[in-house]
Amino acid sequence: MTDALGHHTYYEHNNKRLTLKASSLHYEAMQWDHKRGLLTEYKIGEIKQAPSFRRVLDYDAKGNILCESLHGIGLPTLEVRREYNAECQLIREWYPSQLVEYAYIDKRIALKVTYDRSGRGFYKKEIFQYDNWDQVSYAEVTDGKEKVVTHTHRNERGLPDEVLVQHNSSILSHNYYTYDKWERLTLQRRLDDQGTETSHAA
Repeated sequence: MTDALGHHTYYEHNNKRLTLKASSLHYEAMQWDHKRGLLTEYKIGEIKQAPSFRRVLDYDAKGNILCESLHGIGLPTLEVRREYNAECQLIREWYPSQLVEYAYIDKRIALKVTYDRSGRGFYKKEIFQYDNWDQVSYAEVTDGKEKVVTHTHRNERGLPDEVLVQHNSSILSHNYYTYDKWERLTLQRRLDDQGTETSHAA
């Protein structure tokens, strides 16, 4: 394929899946598990050179990513391992220095906790609640000392019309939003921690 500037791009496919995209300078190469239609390796680099970036994926029988390895020239390999429950929901991720665990309510993430690799002390805890639009209405993030809470209210069309952000017991920001019938933002009002309007913008 040639673009308007005369640059050539070459494509290769196998079983209708893209396996190579190359120009005169760079390339992208993909390997597939064609039986299951899953990408198993992706790499990019300069022509006639070793890949500068390589991503390798390993899956379980249900097609969930069990292990993801990222390789870059001059960089240590980053490996992320994952575990799922019977409903194929991600419940654990192991990083080189961290462990992340997830808990669900009604198939939505309700709790996310990041620990050190030993699984003892936690770095960060995140709590989520949802509204009737399946959007996050309450988000709490804490490291055990500091806590940030975001409350989001949505109007009858599912658009956020009030967002309140608190740090510990103080208000960081408090905004109201107004929309027209085409759901375009027409007014944003900002209140300070005393409830006094400090600014607004259309």
